[in-house]
Amino acid sequence: MSNALRIIVTQEHIDKGRACPIRHGCPLKMAFAAAGFPDASVGITSVWLDGISGDRFVALTAHAEKFVRAFDHGLPVQPFSFDVDVKEVVRA
Repeated sequence: MSNALRIIVTQEHIDKGRACPIRHGCPLKMAFAAAGFPDASVGITSVWLDGISGDRFVALTAHAEKFVRAFDHGLPVQPFSFDVDVKEVVRA
């Protein structure tokens, strides 16, 4: 991926995170904010980069989707990272 943006979910994000529906406390939201998208809104399968009312979003990787589901169900999760191809940002 030549235009990849690395998203890093740290243990600190996990420790401070809160499960859905409190999306402002989502570890992935914190990771996207740290990568330069402070208004990101995280869903189960995608992230709106400009907030829920924005028109730019990216699909989550399968691993990131599993992380969101596990975290929201109170299951143990580990820090991880994944790449988002900025060329694939979709306008709704």
